[in-house]
Amino acid sequence: MRAELSPARSSRFESSHCILDEQQSTRREALPAKVLERLPLTHNPNGTNTPYVPGIQAVRDPSIFRGVATEKAVRSALGMEGLMPPARGDMQTEVNRAFLAVERQCTDLDKYQALMTLKETSQDVFYALLAQNLTAFLPLIYTPTVGDACLQWSILLRRPVGMYVSIHDMGNLHQLMRNWPEADAKIAVITDGERILGLGDLGAQGMGIVVGKAAVYTAAGGVHPKYILPITVDTGCNTASIRDDPLYVGLPQERMRGQQYDELIDELIRELRKRYGPAMLVHWEDFAARNSFRLLAKYQEQGVPTFNDDIQSTAAAMLAAILGALQLPNVPALRDQRILFFGAGQANIGGARLIMQALMEEGLSQAEARQRIWFYDSKGLVYQGRQERMTPQKEEFARPAEEAAKLPSGGSLADLVAAVRPSALIGAAAKQGAFTFDLVRAMLQGMEKSYGSSARPVVLALSNPSNVAECTAQQAYDWSNGKVAYASGTAFAPFRRRDGGLYVPGQANNSLIFPGIGLGCIASGATEVTSAMMLAAARAVAAQLTPGELSQGSILPQVDRISQVALGVAAAVASSAKAEELECFIRLASLCSSKGLEDRSSRWALQRHMKPAARKGAPFTAFGELPASPVPRQWSISHPSQLLSILTPVFPSDIELGLLKNQLRTFYHFWDMPSLADYVIVVPATHIGEAVMGVLDDVEEMMPHFPRDKLRIIADPQCSKELRPGSRVGRGVVGWMKQQLLKLSCAAIMRTPFYLVTDVDSFFTRNVTALDLFQQAACTQDTPVCDAANLVSYRARNDMFPIQGRTSDQLTWMENSGNTLRMEVPPPELLAIGVTPQVLASDIVTEVGMYLEGRFSVQRWQQYLMQLQRDARMNKPWFPVWTEYDLYWIYAMHTSLWQRYHVECVPWAQEPCAILKHAVWSPSEWEAWKPCETAFDDSKPGLMALVQSNLKVKPADLWRRIAPCLKRKSSSGKRQ
Repeated sequence: MRAELSPARSSRFESSHCILDEQQSTRREALPAKVLERLPLTHNPNGTNTPYVPGIQAVRDPSIFRGVATEKAVRSALGMEGLMPPARGDMQTEVNRAFLAVERQCTDLDKYQALMTLKETSQDVFYALLAQNLTAFLPLIYTPTVGDACLQWSILLRRPVGMYVSIHDMGNLHQLMRNWPEADAKIAVITDGERILGLGDLGAQGMGIVVGKAAVYTAAGGVHPKYILPITVDTGCNTASIRDDPLYVGLPQERMRGQQYDELIDELIRELRKRYGPAMLVHWEDFAARNSFRLLAKYQEQGVPTFNDDIQSTAAAMLAAILGALQLPNVPALRDQRILFFGAGQANIGGARLIMQALMEEGLSQAEARQRIWFYDSKGLVYQGRQERMTPQKEEFARPAEEAAKLPSGGSLADLVAAVRPSALIGAAAKQGAFTFDLVRAMLQGMEKSYGSSARPVVLALSNPSNVAECTAQQAYDWSNGKVAYASGTAFAPFRRRDGGLYVPGQANNSLIFPGIGLGCIASGATEVTSAMMLAAARAVAAQLTPGELSQGSILPQVDRISQVALGVAAAVASSAKAEELECFIRLASLCSSKGLEDRSSRWALQRHMKPAARKGAPFTAFGELPASPVPRQWSISHPSQLLSILTPVFPSDIELGLLKNQLRTFYHFWDMPSLADYVIVVPATHIGEAVMGVLDDVEEMMPHFPRDKLRIIADPQCSKELRPGSRVGRGVVGWMKQQLLKLSCAAIMRTPFYLVTDVDSFFTRNVTALDLFQQAACTQDTPVCDAANLVSYRARNDMFPIQGRTSDQLTWMENSGNTLRMEVPPPELLAIGVTPQVLASDIVTEVGMYLEGRFSVQRWQQYLMQLQRDARMNKPWFPVWTEYDLYWIYAMHTSLWQRYHVECVPWAQEPCAILKHAVWSPSEWEAWKPCETAFDDSKPGLMALVQSNLKVKPADLWRRIAPCLKRKSSSGKRQ
């Protein structure tokens, strides 16, 4: 479903010449569906949205213009005829033309400008050209050429790109967000320009690096350009030669720091999340170490999905290179590695943390893993008690003082190598030539003493651009007589070995990591980016090394396969995200089932034992934070359409899309499908009603696209107890409402459209069960809902018992005549915060039912159910993550509701046992199904084979497992 244009965008096209006349509208309506989907939208005075305006604006829009490949129907419908050359050709013609235009440029910077001009002219041609020539052109739009572009940014004659946020914009970022034309951004790439590559503080000229990252997200990861928002935060520049240049495009002042800097970043993140939703991924790029670590930790603690490319992506690339080197003969195993880092900046600190975690997964303790790591910075060995002041990050890996006393004092890096005998040397200090012949020979001698004469060392020279690399690939290879396993941060040309073979150096560049991280987070809806996800990304990269690449000495996949690598990383990241959520869910369910949730004290005890990540984003109620179930909607099924819509429609081939579909089915996650129902909020008619209205006013003011017209507030005059806004209960409900409404209105996919907020305290005194809640929602005075509305489907969820799961089956209510309605709709969700028997009056049910009956796409949901039925016939486990409490819901519904109210389930769910026998997983069973390193190797039984093996659970074991959780008996008094 296409997003509405923001007022800021549509206002550009309100002049009379932009309105489609009747003839143009007829031609537009005849456009193919694929063409219409590609076109942007504009707002007409009659209140409708139609594809883009005709004429010269369409020719100048890079999202429409394709040169001679622009379709005839598009030219005619949008009034482009006569405004562009009459020749017609295909996309390949335009790609060939663009290739020649770029190749005729003399310098790499000239080629960069030609490519960026193409991007601003025809977005589709630009990415099609990159897809066909990624190896040649990636170094032009990204490192190393982008560094030169940043240095010259103020004199490059280009159309403005990205968003500039300056210190003078504080308090007005809300308007800046509205000025950005895309209303559905999913990734924000942010820099403040203080540490651009190895070039230092470039201020506002750092925009070049985030624009380059955005292009790589699309070229390598397949993320549509409209979903990426490059941002440069300008608080000044401390490089005098740049700041004092009269042509400098940024603020001509020294860099501002301290509280005002933090307030600007806070406002930026807050406004981004207000407009684009809490799931927006924040990518930090090229911040100085003084800010990078603390900003990352700060917003991770606030529950923002975020990662720092220089700290975490570089770390994953380091680990991937080491894991790739392990596939070469005579390289010591990971648990036996001794690693020396040259430089103690954010890249090496992040790498040390991730490598330490990998060592711990190999069986080492934290202390043992830390003992395998050494740091050498500009002051020498990093050790405790050193006279020079150290950052907290350096102190984390400082060696004991007594150990340092035994090492050569004031020695060179080569002396330390000879004393420590590392098996891996990692440089990220931007010091050209730091890895010398003597150092490499000392490393070989130490390896021979510690590991044997045939042992091979790992050398990673990660500084970029190339003029600051610690050593070149050929130097490392020649000095070690071909024994070294080498990778660099920047690209080095292949060269011939002494035996005549070809040596192709691997590039441990972040471009192998961050496109897949972004795509995987979008695909899985991850609410945080964890170290486990980075570890999974590193392993996915190393797992995709081919024998041919290894034979050429490359310990990382080559750049020409970066799109394939990104898909593998995305699958691994999404799998890791869902595995972590499931692990938390299982632990939470186990704790709750053992402690019970009958009183408030047990709820507080539950919160003290909760995994911290599970509390992020949980609704705030009168009793503090209660855990929200981390398992998304189970009725949604793993459905690839949402991720496929993220892909740019130009360059992915059918083979790539087929590969993507297969990979999507190899990791377990669910897709939130858009709900088409209104939001209905039931509040007491007394004091809290005004407070909730105030919350809605605040939300609408902060978020211009909040669907206020779709939200209905209905008073419940039967509330048995007043909830005053000033009381603890009132504040809790209002706080919870505000958080939920923000969560709903920010997302492109609407969630939880039905709310009940009534008497909270009576919930405990009445001891209402989850089944009672469902029954009260489904009927009034024992009268079936279908009497009032002909078609109402409800699904119940009770957040006061958060781990009891959700009803997973779509119900079709029957008319009194007995005819079954086959127009299944996405059921609105009932979130009950305490209820009274009079919560749903018949007029409420009538209004909701009439809305559902008249405003949904029958065809869409019929197609969706047909897909489910096909999956069922293929015997796919289409609800793989069910808990004991989910089974209780099915038990209760089958034994009571489905019989009492003549509810017929959809055909693929006729027999509950047929679903349940392969739907219950214990923690050990899940462990056997988790994604493994062989998931991407067709020659081994990977995850796809595990999925297709269809895990079976014996019915006797099933009922024995859920028996303790069944709180309700059937009408006969016996458990079913």
